[in-house]
Amino acid sequence: MTASIPERVLPKLTIPPLEHSIEAFLSALKPLQSPENYLSSVETLSNFKENEIINILQQHLEKYSSDLNTKNYLDLFSNVRNHNATNIYSEYRGKILPRNPYFILEADPKSKFSIFPPTQTERASVLVSSALKFIVSLRKGKIPNDVTPKSGNPLSTRSYYNLFGTTRFPSNRGHGINIKQDQKSKHLVILSNTQFWILQVLDDDNNIIFKENELEIFFQKIVYDAQNFNTLDPTKVAIASISSTNRTSWASARRLLNNNETNSKNLNSIDTALFVLNLDMDESYLKDDNFPSSIAHGYSKISQGFQVGSGISRWYDKLQIIVAKNSKTCVMWEPTSCDGTTVLRFVSDIYTDTILRLAIKINNNSRFSLWLDDIKYVSNDYKKPGLLKLKWDSSDIQLLKEIHLSETRLGDMLCRYEHKYKNFTKHVGNNLFTQKYNLNPDSLVQLAIQIAFYALYGKTPSTFESVSTRRFENGRSEMCSIQNDLILNISQNFISNVSTIQRWSLIQKGIEEINRLKSASMHGRGFEKHFKALKLAYIMRNYINDLHKDVSNLPQIPEIENLKDIEQKIPLLFNEKGLYELIFEPEILAVNCGNPSLKFFSVTPAHPNGFGIGYIIKEDLISLTICSQFRQNERFIHTLQWVFNEIYFLWKNVGKLKNHASLVSAEEMLRTISMATGDSNNDSTFSMNRSESLAVNNDPEYSLGGYGFFDVDDLQFRNQSTEASTKISRNASYAQNLTSLQNSNHFNHLRKQLHSRLSDGFENRLSGLNQNDFSENEPVGELQTKQFVLDKQLKLSIGNSIALRED
Repeated sequence: MTASIPERVLPKLTIPPLEHSIEAFLSALKPLQSPENYLSSVETLSNFKENEIINILQQHLEKYSSDLNTKNYLDLFSNVRNHNATNIYSEYRGKILPRNPYFILEADPKSKFSIFPPTQTERASVLVSSALKFIVSLRKGKIPNDVTPKSGNPLSTRSYYNLFGTTRFPSNRGHGINIKQDQKSKHLVILSNTQFWILQVLDDDNNIIFKENELEIFFQKIVYDAQNFNTLDPTKVAIASISSTNRTSWASARRLLNNNETNSKNLNSIDTALFVLNLDMDESYLKDDNFPSSIAHGYSKISQGFQVGSGISRWYDKLQIIVAKNSKTCVMWEPTSCDGTTVLRFVSDIYTDTILRLAIKINNNSRFSLWLDDIKYVSNDYKKPGLLKLKWDSSDIQLLKEIHLSETRLGDMLCRYEHKYKNFTKHVGNNLFTQKYNLNPDSLVQLAIQIAFYALYGKTPSTFESVSTRRFENGRSEMCSIQNDLILNISQNFISNVSTIQRWSLIQKGIEEINRLKSASMHGRGFEKHFKALKLAYIMRNYINDLHKDVSNLPQIPEIENLKDIEQKIPLLFNEKGLYELIFEPEILAVNCGNPSLKFFSVTPAHPNGFGIGYIIKEDLISLTICSQFRQNERFIHTLQWVFNEIYFLWKNVGKLKNHASLVSAEEMLRTISMATGDSNNDSTFSMNRSESLAVNNDPEYSLGGYGFFDVDDLQFRNQSTEASTKISRNASYAQNLTSLQNSNHFNHLRKQLHSRLSDGFENRLSGLNQNDFSENEPVGELQTKQFVLDKQLKLSIGNSIALRED
């Protein structure tokens, strides 16, 4: 791709100070450990900071970062340089599902306007045609810049060039994973029922060769051929399964393929293809509750001892567009080469183009297009190519063994992992969160996930959220660690017996804290890529030493001859007491990415025992997927809904008042009101039994799994790293019947004092208060001198007539 998207000069991403990253690392680590273990970790990080090799690595990174030609210090670990280290954006390959995120697209727009919904091949041809238009516009530099939503500042477009003609591959030496590209790629790969076809779709001048109807004819031929292919033939092999296995087997299988001339040519054709189009054959899973997962990673199905499921018809090393038999569509990508925001733009544009094609047919006006003047088709006299089916040489016994083992491992993974999909429609949505709560929607969902996990497991999970760093030159993404001591404290207090007002205040503080954490990562002050860069810098020490060999006063990175001593010589980075893995293989990977063109977004867990949570915040709902193995996905979803319900209740009873500070003052005043009535023996108190469901109504979705709220002291046993919380009485109105409260002389006495003074609207807001919210330190007569200030429009003086006044 010789052309580039017009791009303004963006800021340079420089390496953060070592001290700053260590401090952020410790902050994320603290809630995950007991006080004793945390003190030991502080000592480890102190040694890390003073370590000679670590400081030499930091100096080399700072030197590279300070070079005038360096646009981004992470470019040292990308493919702009020819080395064999792991790409810094590469993902872990092991005993987890392939780490390929995916989008489930909304139905084809035509299905809403026609009694004949699009067939599988029709939708495939429409999507491929739109994708080709996007590619051509990209290569001609006609794709408009992405900008930040609020400020309109431009974002880096570099990762768009990693979308097409790109593959993940194992480095030639060591254990690295990298990417390679063919910037002049002209063909695509079609994969159906384990078989591969090649179709050239662009000419040398980036003109499109085939129109939609021509593509559909090709795809119909492929479907017919695939349906008649005998997958039970033992001589036929599921080559694609090698892309799903661990790095060692994957590298070995690719090496064996490259040792054979025919297979090597086929593999190169797949590697250099623009993308992979998958056409699934089986219809049996279309009505399954787990359908989105089945269309994405495929499924396992055994027939006469052979694997015949669609899981072996996926090529995980590249971008894939997967179209099911009923035309449902999934787009899955490889995270080493590109990020969710980039793929989201691509998917949004091709989906928009499918909508505009309807407008063209209705109005017969070609101006309804995203790409008016950029797209050209080949001339009529151009000799168009045909389909080419790839045939593999399966004579190598070792290759057959690797393919077989890869296929059986993949089958186990597909059976082991469970996916749950949920459209939250109650008390959620961008409109509610922003317009009424006045809170950041994404941060609220992240906080809700933290609270839900703590409510279930009594501990804080190590959590990563991917945030964009595309505001910097060549920027892509950074993993932001969500948990810290404040988030832990908020989670504890949310399910404890603190007051309603305090709980709402804590929610606001939690949102502010998560906003701060994400902002730091977005602005280049995160620690995740910094620590990875230090680790990769040591792995690449020979390359970096050669790069800086002429720099005076910069010591060479020493080599540790005995690798058994590496943990002692280089603390933390190479599994020092498991601290690195504790943060960098988080228990929860929760990512927000999507828009109205998408039905679901999903990520797989970063750890075999963890959760992968992908979600899309829409105007009035949240589409969420959760993936794990041997975990309670359904219960986690139920608990998350409970958290959303609780937050709504808090807003309705507290946050709905515009001036929250005035309400706090009002409650503090009310706490000083004496409840004494002269009968010292009539001392009513209220307690909360854990077995009671603290719900705002009888809806089971409001309950916390049959348990009530916990006393603050009880929570100290649930997480040893938490400091002792101050005991505060909590508004217990959720599960308590207000009839019992009204029978209390103390409470009735107060209500009588206030009833004649308060307007109906404000009285309703106080109906959530009960006698536990008040103390007996002051006489009721104090009411005559206290004042409520509700907001700028409504001022209410107790003891005087109510006056509404506009300022």
